Amino acid sequence: MEAIRNYGRLVIYLRNADHVEFYSNIIWVASAHESSMESLGELMKAFTDAFEREENIFMRSRQSGYTAMVREAGKNRRDAFRLIKWKVESARYDKNTAVQKAVNILSLILHNYKEAPYASMTEASALLTNMVQDLRLPKYAGAVETLGLQEAADRLGEANELFRAHYAAREYEQGVAIMEGNMKYIRRLTDKAFAAFANALGAFCTVAGVEGRTARAEALGAVINSINSIIHNYHTIYAHLQLKI
Repeated sequence: MEAIRNYGRLVIYLRNADHVEFYSNIIWVASAHESSMESLGELMKAFTDAFEREENIFMRSRQSGYTAMVREAGKNRRDAFRLIKWKVESARYDKNTAVQKAVNILSLILHNYKEAPYASMTEASALLTNMVQDLRLPKYAGAVETLGLQEAADRLGEANELFRAHYAAREYEQGVAIMEGNMKYIRRLTDKAFAAFANALGAFCTVAGVEGRTARAEALGAVINSINSIIHNYHTIYAHLQLKI
């Protein structure tokens, strides 16, 4: 049975900022596969609603003028990354030899930075900075030009640098106490809503496999694997707590 695994203790130990970021990453992944999860709509909405309440309390508690700018910059760089990935994946269907050569080259670059969407904010910044630098290397210029990625690469670089600037400014501003009582309560609600969604996702995936609906089972399995990848990354970051996967 495909399952989302070993997150129960992890979410207890995550710091407030990481707890919000952790679920933000999961919702991003799940939303990208929304068409595969029509049966999970209500549970997904309950999970998303709980997360948004937590995020709002967390953001208010920080009382930073940079918070909105960080969120907007983060969205812009995620969109820029997804645009590049989409362009490369779409070009696979083009039979032109030059295009296929460019796809093979740029797919390797994307593979090297595939963890960027699931990494912590600071780790993602570093990964995306390196990715943009790679895309701008002279040896990849032909492939980038063939797929028309120059503008998309510049957009990703600008969005990432803007995010880094706003994030650094917000971190400098910090010092306002978190509303611990509210956060502890709302975190439990988010955890509970995610657990319900995760359990149902695993169950639907298993049923689809048993019933021979291979395409649906594979689609749901891909979502589960992506979420498990996020969980694994946070276990690695919090390894000093001796949490085991």
